[in-house]
Amino acid sequence: MIVGSILIIITIAVSGQTEGKGSTQKQTNMEQQKFTAKKETWTRVMHTLGSANETFPLLCPVREYDWIPTWKCNMIYSESGVAEDMCVFKTHFSLEEDEETWVCTYYEKDRRIEYLHYYPNRIERLRIALIEEKPTTSDWKWETSVIGLNEAGNKQIESMEQSRQFFAINERLEKELNFYLCHHKMIDNNNQ
Repeated sequence: MIVGSILIIITIAVSGQTEGKGSTQKQTNMEQQKFTAKKETWTRVMHTLGSANETFPLLCPVREYDWIPTWKCNMIYSESGVAEDMCVFKTHFSLEEDEETWVCTYYEKDRRIEYLHYYPNRIERLRIALIEEKPTTSDWKWETSVIGLNEAGNKQIESMEQSRQFFAINERLEKELNFYLCHHKMIDNNNQ
């Protein structure tokens, strides 16, 4: 009789725990359903002092060591050793942010390249596409789209700092890239 009572008590205790977990799971799912992701897109045209076949190879995590003074990355995967479809690398530039994982999701030589990069609170897509080419210059559309993965990510997107940061970084990269295309060496930002 005591064994039967213990089994009944254990059964009641276990079923109570299961119901508690289930209701917590339902509550978490409901909270996730209430979340609405925000998306922003910023676009800028970059004018380079090189043709597409001179400029495009430099838009690679390995070749960026040649022309971006602050560039650091950890190549995770690339069959060719340079940018290609499904190339994966990591960067970490900000003390406030975690390490970013980048994946090349589109690669069309001398025409277009796209990367998705992941943060804990948001995901970003960088799309760089040739829009005009002349014999010694080329124009490239740089577009960054950002989607919040949670409320913290939405708050980051709402911050005007994100758009100002995009344009400031893009202008700096244009200057560094054009210096490299003209002089075949990295710019010294301390003397510019």
